[in-house]
Amino acid sequence: MPSNNLLVSGERLLELIFDEDSRPSARWLHNQKKRRAIPFLKVGRLVRFDPDRVREALNQNFTIGRVS
Repeated sequence: MPSNNLLVSGERLLELIFDEDSRPSARWLHNQKKRRAIPFLKVGRLVRFDPDRVREALNQNFTIGRVS
């Protein structure tokens, strides 16, 4: 589902990207943000995410390649 450049909260990001059965915790999201493994924006004291950019980062940083 495309986000059309919407910025969303962390809770909404997890809902958009992961299905309910495989959704990681808010702590996982916080740790990824802290490690700078996923992109985020700060608007004042609010932290927001672009779901499309986060999906790209997850694909780039967390995809395991095929072993030959």
